[in-house]
Amino acid sequence: MMRHIICNLFAVALLLALPIAINAQSTTKDTTTIPKWHKKLSPDSVAIEDIRKAAENGDVDAQYELGFRYNIGSRVPQDFDQCAYWFEKAAKQGDAVSQMMYGVCLFNGQGVKQDYEKAFYWTRKSAEQGYPTGQLVLGYNYLNGHGVERDVKQAAYWFKQAADQGNQQAKDELEKLEKK
Repeated sequence: MMRHIICNLFAVALLLALPIAINAQSTTKDTTTIPKWHKKLSPDSVAIEDIRKAAENGDVDAQYELGFRYNIGSRVPQDFDQCAYWFEKAAKQGDAVSQMMYGVCLFNGQGVKQDYEKAFYWTRKSAEQGYPTGQLVLGYNYLNGHGVERDVKQAAYWFKQAADQGNQQAKDELEKLEKK
């Protein structure tokens, strides 16, 4: 059962992060339709080595991008150690999406030692910045008592924060809580 929950949490986080990469090569200039948390990936014409150099020089977007690419094996071999490494670098610079993704790495023990308390810490940092997926995942942490004492009221609070930003999964979780 616990393994099922862990796999589901990672799948939820990954699926929710995937839209970040959708339209990665779009040339649309109208930024009014791009969600605040949308992150574009570099087009294939940009060499991975150039992205790596930028990441090594502290470019937070390049660090996120390498973490994401290593996570799914896009243009690089899938490597969870590298995924966690780059997400942690970007997370420490305050990138909310990377904070949530690094929290997921810690939660699942992918590329790092599994640590629910550290996972909670990074996910909370993401959620507090207003990242709706971070808020959703933090709600699950409270609901299931992962890295923190179980607290259904806090779970509902964070699900509501995400739901208020249009996160359908958070809306569904709120409905489930209201039925109990």
